[in-house]
Amino acid sequence: MIKINSFSDLFLMDYNISNIIAINQMWNSGTNFTMSNPRPTNAFLFFNGCDAKYFDRMTGKQIYIPQGSLFYIPAGSIYSWTMLNTSPERISTILFEFLLFDIQGNPIQIGDHAVILEITSFELYKDLFKSMVSEFSKPVPVASRIKSSAYYLLASVSGEGRKKHINNEKISCIYPGIQYLEEDPKQSKNIKEIAAMCNMSVNYFERLFKEYAGCTPNQYRLQHKIDRAKLLLANETLNIQQVSNELGFDDCAYFCRVFKKMCGNTPSEYRENQILNT
Repeated sequence: MIKINSFSDLFLMDYNISNIIAINQMWNSGTNFTMSNPRPTNAFLFFNGCDAKYFDRMTGKQIYIPQGSLFYIPAGSIYSWTMLNTSPERISTILFEFLLFDIQGNPIQIGDHAVILEITSFELYKDLFKSMVSEFSKPVPVASRIKSSAYYLLASVSGEGRKKHINNEKISCIYPGIQYLEEDPKQSKNIKEIAAMCNMSVNYFERLFKEYAGCTPNQYRLQHKIDRAKLLLANETLNIQQVSNELGFDDCAYFCRVFKKMCGNTPSEYRENQILNT
């Protein structure tokens, strides 16, 4: 078994995902749940509509989990928890279970204890979890589509951890700009305006941003939009014009050209391919 300390260590690793389960869960306030035997898989829980108190039965540690949190429980954990402040109108938690292996087939274990993970965008992770559940719930789920969302989720989580490690004083100066580029789907501000949010010149902002992300702010912005476009197209709820509008493209034709250049096919072709694989 390969043991790593955190998801940031996973960022540059090549790995395979298996034993995937993705389901919505509804709880009542005060519900108690106990895992008496060691958990056989790793688990993410996205707390969409409730809080919880988690109790690690191996260490005695307690964790309060507020709504909006992404919570990780490693395989082997023995625990119990109590659900709090549930809403009957909303899904309480979204569960994603999985196992990780390196390319030689050796199991990968991330950390020894459950932990709340830092995330920068509630909506992004909500969309990722909904996408996995939507595919997993179909009469004939397509494994490649489920795994695609799972890999993207793990890449996002491990990337968040990596950002935390490089968040030195110099890079922290551009955090408002990073946050804007990651959280605002339409991203209507130009780079000059984003640099002004950080109280610095465009050139200095771009230089620090490239040091942080390895690409320019515009490249980062565009990749983030295309990644989100794939999720919206896979959900099959919006037409192409609506997807374009959701991502802040003024011209749907331009959106289609950019998508094809970066993905090799048009948004319509991408959606059709997804449908054909269902």
